Amino acid sequence: MATAFFHIKDKNTVRALVARLAPPGPMATALQEILNNPFRPGDLFKKIKSEQIDIMMPREQLLDLVVAQAEQVPAGSFPGDQNGFWLDHWTYDLDLVHNYLAVYPDKEESLLWDSAPLPFFSSPAVVMPRDMKYMLNNDKGDVRKFNAVAFGDS
Repeated sequence: MATAFFHIKDKNTVRALVARLAPPGPMATALQEILNNPFRPGDLFKKIKSEQIDIMMPREQLLDLVVAQAEQVPAGSFPGDQNGFWLDHWTYDLDLVHNYLAVYPDKEESLLWDSAPLPFFSSPAVVMPRDMKYMLNNDKGDVRKFNAVAFGDS
């Protein structure tokens, strides 16, 4: 499952935001602790509510202000509990590119070279090459597949 977090790396930026968002005191301290760590927008609002922090602006404005100062960090987890390895997703991406170029053939160069870089999640799991996962299982020569997916530095 892929997802993304927001993170404000610069602690001075966090302090400046907190000064604009919450009154000085315990609420500001709690908000600073929240913003010093990676967050999702929904989690941010849940924590603000659970800590009973009074924000000095509407939620939409708060989110715009905080996200403008944050870096979006892609994150994800490998769905090890599911059957299969989602290798075929790349073909869906290619289908989208082909469909786009069918409508806008003159935009191929700008699509490939002028677009902003796309974030991606590099899974800790890899599909092993055929010679590493197919083996003879017994004296009869039955072929079986073992350990098709490896994790980490395997």
